[in-house]
Amino acid sequence: EGIPPQMRLGELHVVPVEGGLARRLGDGVTNVPGGLLFTPDSKHVLFLTGYNLANQSGTLHSLVLNEPTAEPRRLGDAVTYFVPSPDGTRLAFVDGGVLKLGPLPSGPFRALGGEVATAGFSPDGRTLFFKRKLQAAGSLLAVAVDAPEDKTGEPRRLGDQVGDYIVAPDSQRVAFQARGSANTYDLYLAAPPEWTAKKVATGTTAFAFSPDSQWLARNDGGKPEQLGDLMVGPATGAPGRKVGEGVKELAFSPDSKALGFLAKYDQPAGAGLMGVVVLPDGEPK
Repeated sequence: EGIPPQMRLGELHVVPVEGGLARRLGDGVTNVPGGLLFTPDSKHVLFLTGYNLANQSGTLHSLVLNEPTAEPRRLGDAVTYFVPSPDGTRLAFVDGGVLKLGPLPSGPFRALGGEVATAGFSPDGRTLFFKRKLQAAGSLLAVAVDAPEDKTGEPRRLGDQVGDYIVAPDSQRVAFQARGSANTYDLYLAAPPEWTAKKVATGTTAFAFSPDSQWLARNDGGKPEQLGDLMVGPATGAPGRKVGEGVKELAFSPDSKALGFLAKYDQPAGAGLMGVVVLPDGEPK
């Protein structure tokens, strides 16, 4: 009851694209997002068996795909979330609320903290970010992937009551929302290795780094009943310039030379005035 009609549970099989015998890997595997992943390098497949629809968890396995006789390796029994590193060499997963990190295909995996909801690697794979559940203050933390298990390898807390966060494409900064006053979110920036957060905007609902990691765009000064104005400036968080009013949506061009946005956004209508500005000094049009 209450399960979407598109959801399925069944046996998982793998077969070479060029043909060959299919191998049965496990049962009770779901087709919903997060139940089955290939590593970016296509060397491993990760999947949950015995998927429990009530708590959205299962038993996590990994399989080395280029070894025909390899058997799936059991990694965790109550896994709710898992993500491979960009280079496919490491895996982070939440098992019984505890975040674990280690090398593929079978570890060893070290525990980084409890009450964890989700996690994600920086684009260069050198840092793992993770968010704790609301009952654990909704904290955002960062840990160096290659650091030894001493003080330098301990997770660093960036902030509490965190909403969304994004990592710059060059992995040198992270921007995140933390709850401020009047039911709004303030925007903070942090950079390695200290990961000390500094506030760069208030009342922020939309923010993004440019693809070349040179610019940070965000709306600023928003209130619960009013969207903030769009500011764009250096990715360091230095003061930017105003390019739009009441902005809800924004997006950089792939070459980072322009910024598109919806200004004077009408939230009930779900639409706004389409604007574009050429960086760094162009006038909004």
